[in-house]
Amino acid sequence: MITNLYPLPWEPNRATFNKQQFDKLSELHQVNIIVPVAWPSYFQNRKCFKLHKNRNVKYVCQWYTPGFFHKYFGYFMYLSILLVAWKWIRHVKPKCVIGSWAFPDGFAAKLIANKLNVPYFIKVHGSDINILSTFEDRKNKIIDVCRSANHVISVSDALKNKLVDLGIRQNKITRIYNGVDPNLFFDELSTLNNDIKKENFPWIFVGNLKKDKGVIDLVKAYSTYKKSGCLRHLIIVGDGAMKEDLKELIDELGLVDRVIMLGALEHSETAELVRKSFCLILPSYHEGVPNVLLEAANCGIPVIATRVGGIPEVVIDNKTGLLIEPGDISAMCKSMLRIEQGLNLNKQDIISHGQQFTWHKNIQVFNDLLIQGTGKN
Repeated sequence: MITNLYPLPWEPNRATFNKQQFDKLSELHQVNIIVPVAWPSYFQNRKCFKLHKNRNVKYVCQWYTPGFFHKYFGYFMYLSILLVAWKWIRHVKPKCVIGSWAFPDGFAAKLIANKLNVPYFIKVHGSDINILSTFEDRKNKIIDVCRSANHVISVSDALKNKLVDLGIRQNKITRIYNGVDPNLFFDELSTLNNDIKKENFPWIFVGNLKKDKGVIDLVKAYSTYKKSGCLRHLIIVGDGAMKEDLKELIDELGLVDRVIMLGALEHSETAELVRKSFCLILPSYHEGVPNVLLEAANCGIPVIATRVGGIPEVVIDNKTGLLIEPGDISAMCKSMLRIEQGLNLNKQDIISHGQQFTWHKNIQVFNDLLIQGTGKN
């Protein structure tokens, strides 16, 4: 596996869906993972790597030129991997290479696989196609990577259709929804018999604190919601570039005592908060299929999410949650008030819907593709 989407020693909750999937695959195959880390972050946190003890995971310092020569980032990642991990790669003798993120990870995976003379697969997630393919220089690289891959795994039908629009053959792409860990995400509050509106459970957001996740919109919508007289708290789980901007906005709107920013947490800690939340809100501008929506459903927790990417595939409007348009702060606030005031979203319907997203299904299909592609069990 070559992917930047993997937990880091200082970001334990980063891309836990990939870790779960790779852990499940490792029950069937020997799985070795290379995690490129951008050089500024690598050197800032280099002491943390001393705590890393998994011999099947190798973190690699990814060299690149910030702000320049984006179309060469795939080559930069490839050379960064060769510099540090080529001897290790040859030692483990992989039968195939999987790039999890189209560019530059997938491009580097292609070059590594070609050097080893083994098949390679690409797994696409969302922004690697929805955003990066809008840049002509990277778009061409992404198309080449997907066309020459043995197979492409997409996390949503929306993403699969986008690839087809880019010229990738439909029969070369398989949509596989991610799964959920039922030991972490389950209905902890079943004794409340759906009447969760009477309890003071909080709203919750889980994700990267960046503009495209709609976190600024969320705080503004919450401010209007609070002015209506509602007192339910908002918990924000995650870290990112908008952290300080969010703090300033929360202070400016007088929400310091109502909005709680917890930073990045371990996956188990996040799960406990989701299980005891009132509703999860994810107002993203771009998405593949956010795993946190599947996880919330398994807990019987309704969601408010934007109608983008693969979200409408996994959230049934007015049944398992409410869908709004990205950037529509007014609609977000109205949706919060609708759920606050007792919109009839049946918990068992939400749980039943969520339980169809399992790692067992995911790995079964993924493993079949790997076996077909490599010709080996």
